[in-house]
Amino acid sequence: MPNQSIIISREISSQLIAYLTGRLTINDFAQWVHETPELSVVLSPIDYAELMSIDFQQAHTPSLLDKLLRGYIDWAQHEKEQMAELLMAIIWKDDVPTALIGAYDKFKQGLRFLNVLGNEYGLALLTNYGSAPKQGDGHERMIAAIYPKAREEAKRILTCLVSGKIKFTGTYTKEGYPEYIEL
Repeated sequence: MPNQSIIISREISSQLIAYLTGRLTINDFAQWVHETPELSVVLSPIDYAELMSIDFQQAHTPSLLDKLLRGYIDWAQHEKEQMAELLMAIIWKDDVPTALIGAYDKFKQGLRFLNVLGNEYGLALLTNYGSAPKQGDGHERMIAAIYPKAREEAKRILTCLVSGKIKFTGTYTKEGYPEYIEL
């Protein structure tokens, strides 16, 4: 059972999230667990003892780890940070095509506040240039034309996210998509 009074460090949180979302293999996660004594402070004594006793080679280990560790993550904060990164990529003009196509993917997952960025700009890029626009394929002209409006929309959404007008709930649909509320 997670100890809610303990604040998990960003490093520990990011490693737990990386494993729980499939970006870190079970073998790499097992190695990290055994090299991270700080887990004994973050996890409850019972959960820590259970984690240290797990045989990471067993077939049932992933579901056991999921059940054991998922409650230690603030999933609402995680989704907020992911969204802020996507929006900042647009604002800072850091790989805008990928960010706009990412906004379209998020829009398809039900994040309706991304209608303009995703459903309009991202879908237009995807339709005209595919999922990975290449240097010299003409997408640069499209980006130049839509960027000022896309940047302003990204700033508007980021402001809503930071001010709490858009809040992720930390829950997910049965399809695994993040849920949110707009105030």
